Amino acid sequence: MSDEPSRHGLARHHRAMSAAAAATSDTPILIDCGELFNLMQAHRSGGWPSGGPPTIFDVRRDSIRKHVIRGSHAVGSLSTAPPKSWWDKHVVVVDGDACADLSSHPVVKALQEDGQARSLSLLSEPFAAFREACPFLCARADSHSASKRPHSYPSCIVPGLLYLGDLSDAASLPRLREHLNVTRCVTALAELTPSLKEGVAESRVKHTWCNVRDVEQADIKEHFAAAHAAIEAARADGAAVLVHCSRGVSRSASLCIAYLMKREGWAAAKALEHVRARRPIVLPNEGFEKCLAEWGKEVSGERSGVYVPAKTQRLEDNEFELPPSWAAPPTHTRATLEVAKGDEALESLEVGGESMYVFGRSLTCDFAIEHPSASRQHAALIHHANGNLYAVDLKSSHRTFVDGKPIKPHEATRIRDGAVLTFGASTRTYTLRGASGGGGGGASSSRGEAASSSARAGEIVPFAATAAAIGGGADADGGGGGGGGGGEGGAGKKKKKSKQYWDEHKKERKRQRILGGGKKQMTENERVSMSAGAGTGCMGPGEY
Repeated sequence: MSDEPSRHGLARHHRAMSAAAAATSDTPILIDCGELFNLMQAHRSGGWPSGGPPTIFDVRRDSIRKHVIRGSHAVGSLSTAPPKSWWDKHVVVVDGDACADLSSHPVVKALQEDGQARSLSLLSEPFAAFREACPFLCARADSHSASKRPHSYPSCIVPGLLYLGDLSDAASLPRLREHLNVTRCVTALAELTPSLKEGVAESRVKHTWCNVRDVEQADIKEHFAAAHAAIEAARADGAAVLVHCSRGVSRSASLCIAYLMKREGWAAAKALEHVRARRPIVLPNEGFEKCLAEWGKEVSGERSGVYVPAKTQRLEDNEFELPPSWAAPPTHTRATLEVAKGDEALESLEVGGESMYVFGRSLTCDFAIEHPSASRQHAALIHHANGNLYAVDLKSSHRTFVDGKPIKPHEATRIRDGAVLTFGASTRTYTLRGASGGGGGGASSSRGEAASSSARAGEIVPFAATAAAIGGGADADGGGGGGGGGGEGGAGKKKKKSKQYWDEHKKERKRQRILGGGKKQMTENERVSMSAGAGTGCMGPGEY
């Protein structure tokens, strides 16, 4: 499945974010307390506008600075601020009063003349109003925490009612309940993670689960009513609700947009604009956009039930479905990928907790590859039911390499402890550690033994062979199961395969090529669409 550059790619994300951050330092804009709150959350990774958290200049006199916004700079004149602290940053100037002529303040004028700020905003409300609305973002001026950056919070879509966030926000539900009065949580995930379950239990919030994947084929419209009911229940209680998915980009954003469409009677475009102004990374996938358009027709009474996405997708023989039917919970629970660039060790990625991990440029991938030669969904690391670990190239534009050798697209390649993976033209190396040994018991038949012995690192293993090797399964040669012995007794000629054997063999190979027979529920870490997308088409040495 190809991916057009204009469709749901990072370029589209950056265009949307640039539009949301279009304010320039030449023209200061007035923002209220809610807008300042959201701006302070926009320093997260994963596609947020660059520049980091905003630089806040507090121009109040020291005599009235008993409390301050955490991490803000006290400036009487621009020369007292840290040198170049505002360059390529979003800058907010805060005064003690809602002063209409704040734009004439010497600090503001100096920032305009300097022209190095990414944007320049003036808080239109008194500091006391912000402190009353967000006391958890403020501190005593003489306290140790006054200079520390505050915690991150979800984006405020409707003040006091609706917040849009990601998994990290869901894991912080106890803090959100204390600070934002969040008593309900709407989750748009294909699987409830352990951290989410713990957060819900600890905070004792009422939880609504919308089981949906971030793929165009998913019918998110069937969850709009449940999400709307949860938000309205929070409104009736005078409380707030957190709506979240994995990144707060597509699924949860669509639920918030649908709520505003029904509550306010807005068109999909207006509701999307409202949400994106408060969370610039919002970008529903194209299937969800169609669902929202149809929802608008249902809300207005124009028509209903016309667009219903297909529940399944027919796969061609050369396509690869994630997860494959042979994926299973890992046996190597301590397996890691040691990431390095040259001789410099960068980080360690845990790959022993889920049955599958996806690498690529897409926000939906488990591990991001930011090199321009990487595809949106580049490759997957999958734990087999036999206890072994396999790498699969997802038809990437610039290949996946195991120990320097390219692997065939959509074919599982076993990797052992010490194997080195590279993606595209990226110079980063991913070395597998902690995956020595295999599970599932040894193969007992001669064919199973052959499959096991051929599964050296970097070698492609046919699915039919690996299936026969699981748990030492017997085959038509007369071998027995159970992890030992069997087969032909290690001596004599091989028996001629019967016609029935070859018919079954062909059926198995065809089934494994199609890879659509699995009934296993997709997990959140297995949330990638049915097939891989093409890369950027950019190939070069690059540095990542």
